[in-house]
Amino acid sequence: MLTEEALILLATLGASGMLILGVIELMWPSPPSHATPRRVRVVPSRLRVDIEPHARTDAPPAPFAAVIIDPPEAISFALPASELPVTTDVTPIVAAPMVDEPPPAPLASSMHGEPRSQVLPIDACLAMYDDRRFAEVVSLGSAALELHAGMAVVSDRPDEAAALFDLVGRSKQELGDRDGARAAFRAAIRRAGPRVRATYVRHLLTLVRSAADPALAAEENDASRLRELRTCMAALDEALALVPGDETVHATQVMVRETLSPVCERLVARAVSGDEDQDARELVLDTLTDHAMPAAWREGLREQLTSVSSAEIGQLTAQAIRSVQQGKDIDALDALDRAQRLSESLPEGAVSEDRREEFERRLWWGYTKVGLRRIETGSFESALEPLFRALRFGGIDEERLSETRGALARALESVVDTTSRTIQNVGVADIRGAQAEIEKLTALLQSAAEHGLTPDELGDAVAKLTQLEQSLSEARA
Repeated sequence: MLTEEALILLATLGASGMLILGVIELMWPSPPSHATPRRVRVVPSRLRVDIEPHARTDAPPAPFAAVIIDPPEAISFALPASELPVTTDVTPIVAAPMVDEPPPAPLASSMHGEPRSQVLPIDACLAMYDDRRFAEVVSLGSAALELHAGMAVVSDRPDEAAALFDLVGRSKQELGDRDGARAAFRAAIRRAGPRVRATYVRHLLTLVRSAADPALAAEENDASRLRELRTCMAALDEALALVPGDETVHATQVMVRETLSPVCERLVARAVSGDEDQDARELVLDTLTDHAMPAAWREGLREQLTSVSSAEIGQLTAQAIRSVQQGKDIDALDALDRAQRLSESLPEGAVSEDRREEFERRLWWGYTKVGLRRIETGSFESALEPLFRALRFGGIDEERLSETRGALARALESVVDTTSRTIQNVGVADIRGAQAEIEKLTALLQSAAEHGLTPDELGDAVAKLTQLEQSLSEARA
């Protein structure tokens, strides 16, 4: 559908083209198709003047006259009287008095107070909505908004786009697409003027209340509900910025927050459970850093996460200790690993320094005890990993660190001894394999030094490794 501005543009272009063609015809006349001589006749315009060069009246000459060239299909235009072509077939015309013509009437669509023609198919979509043809409203309305919403803005008609967005949103809501409906209502609220904005805000609030209905808790999983409710909070914040002080919007925000709390509590429990639901954990941590959520609410969630996490870490480390005492090293390491990941996943500042230090002390103790037990049973190589991990949690407590470093140094020395015997038994039969074992031991000693073991603590293991390398060199020779 063409707008009034487009119609005016087309009319202007047409008139300009006709004027150009008329000028060309005067400057370079087309040869006549018959013997009838051409003549110039002057037609009435605002001023009529005598253009006879020999006989003039007392009336002052006008500067312009309207001219028509025969045959009739020629073009009408305005030309200075001094430049009119003169022939013998000219009829003298006396100047007529000036008569002011009324200005052209404005287009009805542009008159103040009268509605203009629509750019967007609002009436068509409204008729389909009333007929409950919601899918057709979404299809036509979305396509029209994509193609013509820019035109509505240029034409100073943002309310048309807002009205169509609202129709699309209501149709999507009827079709069960809450996400799409919410996005459409938000777009309608942003584009609408103050006079109609309240209507679209009410439609958004109706949708948000339906999303916060407790009955949906049994139908949807908590992760999906948390994501949707957070999006609802963002939509309400945006609406409140446009309708500040709206008590209904404030009340709806309170309702959404009350619905969010039990959902977050369940997700926190899942995040720290033995199932280690990574999706739940990431969602909870992301919610904690979402500044769109109220600060007090986020602080309450942080305290809950800390409390539950602390309790879970305490249970896991206690379980690890019991497993060590029962000789179940694998079960102990599994519990310690889960406790470590849970502790590391806590956001910065979620727990006090004293509480975090307690977590680390428990982890250090558990990993060190597993390493010591394996040394006692002669499993020197398998003792290395838990001892290396224990060093990460020793902190600045020198007593703790020295105990773990001493155990690790003994384990490394025993590993070097075991590898030396193996290489001596093989001899020169597998030089390449022996060299690979020596390189492996060298890497272990370097890692121990990087973890804080001193040259004195590694002295025996380094001396034995050096002697082993010399023996292998002599065997090659």
